[in-house]
Amino acid sequence: MDYKKFVECGYHHPTANTLQETLAYTAKNSANGITIHSLNGDVYFLSYKELFEKAKRYANTIKQKNIKGAVLLCIEDSKSFILALWGCLFAGIPAAPLESLRSNEIKEEDYSRLINICRTHKECTIISDDANAEFYNKMTEIMDDPNKQCLSMSELENDSEIDVKKFDENDIAIIQYSSGSTGVPKGAKLTHRNIMYAMGGLVDAFQLSEKTRIAIWSPQFHNLGLFIHIVMIQVGGSIDIFNPISYVQNPTAFFKVVAEKKINIITSNNFGVEWAIKNVDTSGFDENSFSSLLAYIVGSEVVSENTLKRIFEKFGEFGLKKKALKPCYGLTEAVLAGAITFLNDDYTTVKTEEGNTLVGNGRPLSGLEIRIVDDNGNILPEGKAGEIQIKSNAVTSGYIGSDEVCCDAEGWLLTGDIGFLQDGKLYISGRKKEMFIVRGHNYMIHDFEHEITAASGMSDNQIALCAD
Repeated sequence: MDYKKFVECGYHHPTANTLQETLAYTAKNSANGITIHSLNGDVYFLSYKELFEKAKRYANTIKQKNIKGAVLLCIEDSKSFILALWGCLFAGIPAAPLESLRSNEIKEEDYSRLINICRTHKECTIISDDANAEFYNKMTEIMDDPNKQCLSMSELENDSEIDVKKFDENDIAIIQYSSGSTGVPKGAKLTHRNIMYAMGGLVDAFQLSEKTRIAIWSPQFHNLGLFIHIVMIQVGGSIDIFNPISYVQNPTAFFKVVAEKKINIITSNNFGVEWAIKNVDTSGFDENSFSSLLAYIVGSEVVSENTLKRIFEKFGEFGLKKKALKPCYGLTEAVLAGAITFLNDDYTTVKTEEGNTLVGNGRPLSGLEIRIVDDNGNILPEGKAGEIQIKSNAVTSGYIGSDEVCCDAEGWLLTGDIGFLQDGKLYISGRKKEMFIVRGHNYMIHDFEHEITAASGMSDNQIALCAD
């Protein structure tokens, strides 16, 4: 890999071109690792050295079973998920992280989504928790396709390690599926090169190092959960991973760990911040509890200024700095983030012509370009809204099992998102499919949501409109 981009952003990995090489290096040079907080309350420390050794054993099983195509990771337990993911990587098999479906709680739309994803692959193997293996085995039997099979985590156990070979940076490492909120789920093909460049941008934006301590609760199949743990492996820092259900059940426990372990960075979506505002018991915190928190990254959906104000009001007296609030703009096709509020930057806001306030999503990551174009492809000046287009070595080449073109001939990713640049910062207005035209004026769904929220006194998470 050409590490010029990494050098420019202050980060040059000593040896690694691929994810496997990254873990191998970190396992040898860092005593840190991943602390996993399970749903049942158990806490398990997985050192990077242990992860490296166990991943090679799991990889040996995957190779012995002659698994081909891709592996769909339908695993709820974070420890099992991480071991299986890295086992796939060391076996040279692309991994597709997916939500784990519980047979007693399954919804028809979730089942249909999984079936459709399986069918995008000519060959694939589902790896599941032992508890759900029977359900997935029955599903593959119903599909009646000899190229579709299921394995449980216990079947991956192996006493011998695989001989690590050298992988190519252009190999597909991960197939990351969209949430499906804007149509049929699409699996973005992410190579080692894509991921390495994206992680380099995050290292630069937040000055990550072996001393960095991060805590997350996002699901491991979600971009925030998946790639935050990968970037920490790149720098050899420490990370605490909580089960998302445990966060919903008891968000106070999450923030107690943030305070006790002097965590530097946490991540959330807008819902998660609202949940903390309403449900975290602050009686056990003091004025220094969150003074070590340098970044509270908020993304995955439109970030509300009202939410940011209220979380600062709740935690400000306990040491949270307003500067720590870091809105970002993320998208699967660019691995994780396109723009982010850098460590030393304050978040910004602007007023729209309609009188609504938009929160800025920060600057483009290092090595990434953003431009705004109109419907005819003409580049628009700052302050003018149009389609957001992105260009970077982190951007996917396309989707698995699809001929759909995601980039134009010059390599610009067509995001379908509407926004504008102002003073170098990116502001999101919405998506093309969520725009209404009323008497010649363009209105986004969240414009209407904002007005309803302001008039009714309800919170952002109590309002939902859709374009029909």
